[in-house]
Amino acid sequence: MNWADATSACASLASGSAGLSDGSVAGQWRLPSKEELEGIGTDPPATWESGSPSVPWTTPGAPFTAVQSWDYWSSTEYADSPDFAWNVDMSIGGVYINYKSYSSYCVWPVRSGN
Repeated sequence: MNWADATSACASLASGSAGLSDGSVAGQWRLPSKEELEGIGTDPPATWESGSPSVPWTTPGAPFTAVQSWDYWSSTEYADSPDFAWNVDMSIGGVYINYKSYSSYCVWPVRSGN
């Protein structure tokens, strides 16, 4: 989906929707920042390797499985133009800027811990 739809979809997530049963309410979920998305689920942040199928997200013991090898939107807008936002390519770890209105990427909602 485009960036505006991705932002809206995250904000509307709540327990009882999208398979959630965590007690969350609308407004608690959001798109991760560029920095959060670069290192999501890893400490220190993941190191990607180019080529297929070498993707840390799918290796045994990785914190997440079945992650799409596509680009994911971040909430971080590009400082030089409000028409762009940052995205992270989960297949190689590349970080890019793209048009918010007509680029279509995956969404990885996050929320702050309790």
